[in-house]
Amino acid sequence: MNALDFIKLKPEIFNAYEKEKTTISVGTPGKNAIVNLNFERYNERTYLTNVYNTIPARVVRELYYDEFNPEIPYIIFSNPTGGIVEGDRYYYTIHLGKNAEAFLTDSTATKIYKMDSNYASREIEIFLDENSRLEFLQKESIHFKNSRWYQKTIIHVQKNTKMLYSDIFVPGRVAMGEFWDFKIFFQHICY
Repeated sequence: MNALDFIKLKPEIFNAYEKEKTTISVGTPGKNAIVNLNFERYNERTYLTNVYNTIPARVVRELYYDEFNPEIPYIIFSNPTGGIVEGDRYYYTIHLGKNAEAFLTDSTATKIYKMDSNYASREIEIFLDENSRLEFLQKESIHFKNSRWYQKTIIHVQKNTKMLYSDIFVPGRVAMGEFWDFKIFFQHICY
C-alpha cells in the first residue's frame, strides 16, 4: 500500500459517526464548504485565474499588499459562521501553475464546536506545478470539548516546488478548563 492509498482510508470510528443524524443533514446548503482556487503566472505576476467557493467557506479576493513581493497574491479564507459544527464538510482544492506563487491564510482561528452526533471534516488537496511556491499558514484550530474532527491534506508536488505549510492545533479552551477533552481528532498529511 502506498502513501496515497493509505490516506484514502478513514478510521473506522468515523464510519459509525457518519451514520448519526444531524440537525441539518450533511450535504445540504450551508453544510458543504467548497473552495477551488487556481493560480497562474503571467509575466512577472501571479493571478488568481479561477475561484469558486460556497458558504460557509468564503475567499476574499486576492490582495497584493506586500511591498517587497508585489507579484504574490494573498488569499484570506473567512468563515462567516461562528465556527464548525456537526456534519460540516470542507473541501479545498488549490492549484498553482508553473512558476506561480501564492500566500494563503485564515482571517481568524477556526472553532470546532461540541458535537452530539456525526463529525466535521476538512479535506485539502494541493497541486504544485514545476517551480511554483506556496505559503499556506492556517490560523489555529480550537477543538472544543466533545468535538469530532477529521482532516486530510494531500500535496502533489512537481520538480523544484517550494511550500511552507502550517496547521496549528489547540487542544481545547484551556481558560474554560478544557484540555484534551475533544472526542476525536484525526489528521493525515501526505505528499
